[in-house]
Amino acid sequence: MLLKRLTSFYYLIFLLLCKSDYYYNDTKYINILDYKPVVPTVSNDINLIIPKIDLDIYTTYDTSLKQGVEIHKLSTKPSDKNSTLILMGHSGIGQNVFFNRLYQLEVNDLISIDYVNRLYNYVIEEKSIITKGSEYSFEFNNNYLYLITCYYHNKQIVIKAKMANY
Repeated sequence: MLLKRLTSFYYLIFLLLCKSDYYYNDTKYINILDYKPVVPTVSNDINLIIPKIDLDIYTTYDTSLKQGVEIHKLSTKPSDKNSTLILMGHSGIGQNVFFNRLYQLEVNDLISIDYVNRLYNYVIEEKSIITKGSEYSFEFNNNYLYLITCYYHNKQIVIKAKMANY
């Protein structure tokens, strides 16, 4: 446990001291301090469509998690080459719990994003259940979509999907 905490601490120090992006095993990791948010120039509107769970939800780059599905600030536009889109939403009881049925998704299920009158299709590659607050590595170089929501009280579901067409 102590070794894991020390490793995480040294990794954080490394990220803080780095002045540029770096690659490890063909995966791009970015230095948070050098990151500048990508603001879409064409549109802020994204429509998330998941046929298997009858989800069709509209969100924007300005929507907060309290209002609905939030697009994480590290996300890029689906139209960008090598884009990464990270969508977070609530599940459970109450208002704006659009990701309630996310747990029903499986590998090879289809997810679509409608952005600027173009449909981007993604195929689920991985479904992970992690402990809240634990580390998870996002890939930023291969047209990925991540969906994240709570699962019970101390877990989270992370769905990783790869773009099928570009």
